[in-house]
Amino acid sequence: MTRLLLPLALALLALPAVAQPGPPGGMRGGAVAGLVLDDASGEPIPSATVAVYSAADTSFVTGTITEADGRFSLGPLRPGDYLARISFVGYATETREAEVAMGPPVDLGEIRLQESAVELGEAEVEGQRELVEQRADRTVYNVAEQAVTAGGNALETLQTLPSLEVDASGNISLRGNQNVAIQINGRPVPVRGAFLTALLRQIPASNVERVEVIPNPSARYDPDGMSGIVNIVLLENTDRGLSGGFTLGGGTQPNAEAGANIAYQKGALDVAATYGFRYDEFGLAGETDRRNLVFGSTIGQVNADANGTASHFANGSLDYTIATGRSLTLEGSLGYRDGTRDSQIDYLTSVDEGPTFESSRATDGERDGYNGDAALVFRQRFDGQNGGSGASGAPGGGGRGPGRWGRGGPRGGAGTQSAHELALEGRFTRNKSDDFDLFTATSDFGDGLERSTADETNDETYLQLDYSRPLAGLQLETGAKATWRSVVSDLLFEEEVGGQFVSDGGRTNAFDYSESIYAAYLQGSRSLGPFEAQAGVRAETASRDFTLRTPLPDRPGLPPVEEGANTFDYTSLFPSAFLTYPIGEGTLVKASYSRRIERPRTFFLNPFPSFEDTLSVRVGNPQLRPEYTDAFELTLQYRYFLTVTPFYRHTTDVIRRRLLFDPETGVSSFTAQNLDTSDSYGSDVTLAAAFGPVRGFLSGSVYRSVTDGESVENGLASDAVTWTARGSVQYSLREGTDLQFFGFYRAPQDVEDGRISGFGFTTLGLNQKISDRLSLSLRVNDLFSTTRFEYRTGDGETFIINGVRDPDIQQVSGTLTWTFGRAPQRRPQPNQQPQQDDGFGL
Repeated sequence: MTRLLLPLALALLALPAVAQPGPPGGMRGGAVAGLVLDDASGEPIPSATVAVYSAADTSFVTGTITEADGRFSLGPLRPGDYLARISFVGYATETREAEVAMGPPVDLGEIRLQESAVELGEAEVEGQRELVEQRADRTVYNVAEQAVTAGGNALETLQTLPSLEVDASGNISLRGNQNVAIQINGRPVPVRGAFLTALLRQIPASNVERVEVIPNPSARYDPDGMSGIVNIVLLENTDRGLSGGFTLGGGTQPNAEAGANIAYQKGALDVAATYGFRYDEFGLAGETDRRNLVFGSTIGQVNADANGTASHFANGSLDYTIATGRSLTLEGSLGYRDGTRDSQIDYLTSVDEGPTFESSRATDGERDGYNGDAALVFRQRFDGQNGGSGASGAPGGGGRGPGRWGRGGPRGGAGTQSAHELALEGRFTRNKSDDFDLFTATSDFGDGLERSTADETNDETYLQLDYSRPLAGLQLETGAKATWRSVVSDLLFEEEVGGQFVSDGGRTNAFDYSESIYAAYLQGSRSLGPFEAQAGVRAETASRDFTLRTPLPDRPGLPPVEEGANTFDYTSLFPSAFLTYPIGEGTLVKASYSRRIERPRTFFLNPFPSFEDTLSVRVGNPQLRPEYTDAFELTLQYRYFLTVTPFYRHTTDVIRRRLLFDPETGVSSFTAQNLDTSDSYGSDVTLAAAFGPVRGFLSGSVYRSVTDGESVENGLASDAVTWTARGSVQYSLREGTDLQFFGFYRAPQDVEDGRISGFGFTTLGLNQKISDRLSLSLRVNDLFSTTRFEYRTGDGETFIINGVRDPDIQQVSGTLTWTFGRAPQRRPQPNQQPQQDDGFGL
């Protein structure tokens, strides 16, 4: 890897010295270029639509969208007179005339768009952002002020979006695949499973501005997350001066929330901070029937869980503009959770023509922990103009970047090119959990007392370098990243003997996990006539080490594994390609391909048995290999109204959850194995529209998934067609009063070892604007209690298991919000790289 990074570093040092390019290489004819800014804040507007029409007959000629820094360049164009129409949702459209000739591009200069809000005496007419926006590489859902998420949290916000699903355990999936990389504000969230669920439940929905779904990320992004990236963008309540707000809410179950945010910006200094408190109670009921066909016994099991969590979450940032185009940012977050878990499991065991036995197991548990991260980011924007003086830092050569990229004056010169910038980032993240459980067992044969203490620390550190510049008609992006992850886990299990607790060696477990990843990428993009094209590749070398620090007990019914250290080294290439054809405003065709990876998480690797209850064991497989997916996608969008997205995914070394049964003991073991291949294909269809006071969307997904595991077990395969549907309708009852309804349904689904029934839920919300500063939101979640679902698994020869799960999520909640200072402005976030770590969610 050193041989790979050294030439890259030398090339990056040399690039700023290369002469600034002229018009795109090989371009014949003329072109138009410009810079699109928010008129109020002066910030660039990325992904604004630029459409060029013939001045003679107003026929459409070509189009594009602006880069992250708000700049665009369109060509080649035949000499003549043109009209350039620049638009973005929530802003008034601007039109510019351009007389194009052979040679350098015609510079339209700064094009400042005004928000479409005009105050006329006591009346105010406001432009409303589209609920769904299609951008070059992502679909954006503007979820701020949704009535159906008021009083909820970020996890519940994701439930309301097309293509996304959140199950009763908080696992997030995209198009039926749970291998999704999660970001917050474009930053990596290095945890999965219960850690991720706890984090997202700490963030109030009122703090979420939009959610970006990136199903096919480019080579610039970390390749983790087989089905793509979900980026949760938090509201930035800052533009100029002092601003902030307070939130207070509560509901049945019960739940409660309180929060505050404050921001200050003046000159080169930009400071923002947010604090939120949440309390939630959550219940889950279930029934399971286990039929042992070998011995003719049946065990009926009834579960009842009651969970409560009080959490605090705060984040903040300090951004300082050192000089024109140069900034330094310090940011971080800290969350703390104090949770409880009380559960009761009742067993009824019967044998054919034999006696019946009753037993129970009660759990009184605590779920505490914290999560935090800190980052330091340096950004440098170089002068990338054509025909001007061009030196970095020269007078007139600064320019405002996206978000916090710098606040210099407008660039001079003509023929503006795309971004030329450098970013260096270092980040450290820690997630710590401290769990305690006290188990009380009662049966016809006596009582027993047990307890467990589990401590786990997940650390991640990464250093990242990104550099982009225009060169010979291309917009080049290159960079390198080094990531180090570690997990230290200790589980002490004790049982009461003679009035004292003694260690149970068969259930006491400790392990260490470490992983290092070194990567470099290169990608380029350019206009090819009416098309926008991008291609790139990411090279990566990775190593993982899993060390079990406790002796491995007997594992009945499971294959043997090596104890001690298990290492695995691998090298991978991740190509990507994108081609976009913008036809008109809100109308485009986009094709994309990318290769992704899913690395086994620590729970999948840990071979030590972990008892869910006395009859259900979770156990990992340290020999698991990563799985790779080649993803192809085609997006067809018509006037923002209709979006059709057919897709195909081919996965090798598929990681699947397996259920193994030991008829001698009657114990079910949940583990993970690599199957051969999986092919999934289908389509998403979304309709989004606004008719007067009504706006909303209707979305559906249908896909077929075929999995082959013949090399693992004869006949191990699945072939299932699954579909989901969801819709949202928002109706403005009167000025300042909005009513919203949301519904979701997932059809029954076949899996390798069984079948899961369909289920759905509905939500009704009401937003009432009391004044310009004060608003009230009410919400009813799971209106008809329809989240109950059933499942079936078993081979039909040795065992059959039937179960029911009924999450108790029905509730009524309300939230009161007050703000002060200047209203929030749209502050575009620079694209960052997602990644995942090794929490667990099996």
